[in-house]
Amino acid sequence: MLTADIAALWDQSAYNAGFVAVWPTLYGRRVYEMMQQKAITSKKVDDQTALNGAISYLDGRYGRKVFIAVALDARRCLRRRLLRVLESSVFS
Repeated sequence: MLTADIAALWDQSAYNAGFVAVWPTLYGRRVYEMMQQKAITSKKVDDQTALNGAISYLDGRYGRKVFIAVALDARRCLRRRLLRVLESSVFS
C-alpha cells in the first residue's frame, strides 16, 4: 500500500469517498482534482461517483503499472478510528 497513489475503503462494489487517503504523487493529485472538479461542476454526481469515475478513468488510461488505487482494510481502519473517538470522548 505504500506505493499506492490513493487508498479508500471498499463498499462491496465501489470505493467509498468518505474515507480516502491520497498520497502526494502526480496521479494521486490528479484523481483528487478530477474527483473534486466533477463533484463541484455536476449537480447529479456525488463525491463517491466522482471518485470512482476518476479512478476508472486513470486506471483505464494509464493502467496499474502507473496509477495504483487500493482498498483499505475496513475492519482495521474503522477499529482504529472508533478507538480514537472513544478515547477522545472519555478523556474530554
